[in-house]
Amino acid sequence: MEHENVLSGGVETLYTMKENLSELEGYKGSSKEWSFKEEQAEEQLEERQKAITDEVGAVLRKRRQEVEASFEEQMNETKTRLKKVKSKKEKQLGKKVSERIEEETADLTKEGVRLKQDLKAIFQKNHISRVFNHKWFHAVFMPCSLKDFSILLITVLILFLAIPVGIYQFLLPAKTLYLVLDYFVTILVFGGLYILINKKIKENHTEAIIDMKAIRQKMAKNHKKIRAMAKGIRKDKDESVYGLDEITGEIRQLEDELNHLMEEKKNALVEFESTTKAAVSEEVKSRYEEEMKGLQSKVKEAHEEQRKAAEKVKEFSLEITNRYESYLGKDMLTNVAIDRLIEIMKEQNVTNIAEALNIYRADLNKPME
Repeated sequence: MEHENVLSGGVETLYTMKENLSELEGYKGSSKEWSFKEEQAEEQLEERQKAITDEVGAVLRKRRQEVEASFEEQMNETKTRLKKVKSKKEKQLGKKVSERIEEETADLTKEGVRLKQDLKAIFQKNHISRVFNHKWFHAVFMPCSLKDFSILLITVLILFLAIPVGIYQFLLPAKTLYLVLDYFVTILVFGGLYILINKKIKENHTEAIIDMKAIRQKMAKNHKKIRAMAKGIRKDKDESVYGLDEITGEIRQLEDELNHLMEEKKNALVEFESTTKAAVSEEVKSRYEEEMKGLQSKVKEAHEEQRKAAEKVKEFSLEITNRYESYLGKDMLTNVAIDRLIEIMKEQNVTNIAEALNIYRADLNKPME
């Protein structure tokens, strides 16, 4: 559609042009305002969506923790009962094992008691003080086992190393002479005691010492047999002989219950992830459905109004460009320039815009006095 030549128009054309420019500026302002409102509405919508998402996450975490806590409480209760029953069984089993060891080693125990009595009788018969009827005396003066030799070695280290060194370090001056004297006295005292006791007991009661060693060897063998039998009984995994079937059955029942609870917990968490989670999310979101619809509506409304205003800006911009700009130039499409053209036409009785425009440009180009 071709437009009329605005240059031939009069003052009314300029007023119309001014109105069109004013209307264009209005639509531009409206477009900018609705664009700002759209941004605000979108920000508000995003913030609310994030808040709801956070709330959904918090609710889901809480519900999951509640599910886990419920099962953990039951499992802990079962574990406590299981631990208590196992402890009870251990006590009963320990008692039964001890009774079995005592029963099965009764003959060996009696033999050990008899051997002790025989050893005691030798001391009495040979008028040897009962003070010497001690494992330390037997180990030092008539060793017959690895344990005896260990005791003998420790005794020697204490008497001839620890004691003299201790005396020298804490009681004597730090001189070599005192160290020599210290060791001389120590060897004299403890060595003399050993020789004295050895002479008094071993040399005067040779046969008795031989009998003592023989009895102690029998006692060691007897004790070894008892320990071996006790070890075998303790290692025996067959608990049927102890009559603990009822408590064993209770333990098995509690273990099955615990395994069942663990499986139920696993299934409950799978169910939560696959089904409950979605339902809980929808339930929380449904509380804010109307609010979210309102916010979405605001965004949509602002977007639509901004779109309409932008269309008007485009429409009026094209109209002004096609209708006025090509004739007047872009620099003349301002309120100030148009007002000046109106003023020229009124004051100088100009009949058309073309004449007014020539005067306007002539005034602009006129050299300043």
